Amino acid sequence: MDEVRKEIIDWRTAVAVKRTFDREMMPPGWLMTKTPPRAYFRQITDTGFIKIGFTEKVYIVPDMRMVNNGTIYMNELQMLGDYKRELIWQREADQRPCLELQIIPGEGQNPKLLNFTWNATVQDYEFIDIQVYFDNPEVVSTGFEPDKLRVRFNDPMLFLGVNGHVIDKQTRVIEKFFKRQAPRTI
Repeated sequence: MDEVRKEIIDWRTAVAVKRTFDREMMPPGWLMTKTPPRAYFRQITDTGFIKIGFTEKVYIVPDMRMVNNGTIYMNELQMLGDYKRELIWQREADQRPCLELQIIPGEGQNPKLLNFTWNATVQDYEFIDIQVYFDNPEVVSTGFEPDKLRVRFNDPMLFLGVNGHVIDKQTRVIEKFFKRQAPRTI
């Protein structure tokens, strides 16, 4: 089992224990919302900077490698949806990244020119910052219609709300048109 995978499993266990402790140690009269956090785009710039916000506070992931390189098995994902804690290991073919970014080409766009990499850089209780690096930034959203950014939260436990809820099912996949990108300067 690779190091990042083990840290994700340890992180889930720690969050479950902390969530139980928080509920028991909650001061009287402290308001705990019962709504799950919803993800949304707060900002997308022409330099590839993306800020994703959450409507409720989420626990801070202790190591950004869990976001950038973490994976989850699809069988495990279905079980997390049912709130089961046991893990079933599957073939690597069933493995997905915990956080997945895709560019959906607009009409008239050449998908081969939209190669990119990304890196989650900062997370707070209410947002996460992601930097996207395009191989050809000058061709992004230059077709007849703009290209679309899709962010998929494959692991709903990674950004667990402090109220104990996983990200709302309706916002585990969010999409928004990507702005035209500024050409890279050297």
